[in-house]
Amino acid sequence: MKISLSFGACSTRALGASRWKTACGASRSGNAFGEWFKRACAKTGVTKSTHGLCHEFGSAGAEAGLGKAHIGPMLGHASLSEADTYTKSVNRKRIVEEGMARLEQERDLETRLKKPGNS
Repeated sequence: MKISLSFGACSTRALGASRWKTACGASRSGNAFGEWFKRACAKTGVTKSTHGLCHEFGSAGAEAGLGKAHIGPMLGHASLSEADTYTKSVNRKRIVEEGMARLEQERDLETRLKKPGNS
């Protein structure tokens, strides 16, 4: 399955519940799609729910550098603030990694300065 199909389709808000029809042409509910998706995942050995897959997709997008303006619409969020979950955690991780790298650089500099002959 393509990412755009398997993950973009995980939100009935993104597609519109009316696109999922019964054999008689009536609109299906968002729950019907979720149940269908759950059965399809079980057949292939995927153990996540549609929500879990969407969360994984949002997290992967944020880690790849996508902002909430990209992630929100891809997941069918009604507002961009709903995508903050993904970008905030990735931003925190980056801030911590950058901070630790700076501390390591500072420690390396202090070590070099303390060596004999470095005045």
